[in-house]
Amino acid sequence: LAAYYAALDAEVQGDRARAITGLRAVLAENPRNQAAGDVVGALLVAEGRHAEAAEVLDALLRGGRERVSTHLSLAACRAMLGDPERELVHLERAHELQPRARHVLDLLERAYTARGRADAAREVARRKRALDGG
Repeated sequence: LAAYYAALDAEVQGDRARAITGLRAVLAENPRNQAAGDVVGALLVAEGRHAEAAEVLDALLRGGRERVSTHLSLAACRAMLGDPERELVHLERAHELQPRARHVLDLLERAYTARGRADAAREVARRKRALDGG
């Protein structure tokens, strides 16, 4: 636990490289550490290291634990790696896990719109209105 918090502290202090290295060490010790995997994945995405981030995040999913944050980071990776269909798979799964999450619906609507899937985008917009009481 101390190594995890030390890595987070490194990120707070602006030393992203040390944070990534520290979190990778935590994952090497415990590959099922969802929190460490999600954070290192997000940091790698922020660094533009999408293929590396996808490897880390995919490993978390193969470990059998799903979180909305994992799927959202993977969706971002897939979009940047030119794989829009897998981007949608992860956005849709994030929505299944947290159907009332407005930020997930916003991302899903944008992705459908960008892919020319107007009917799906309209359905997401309808769900958002329903959440807003309209």
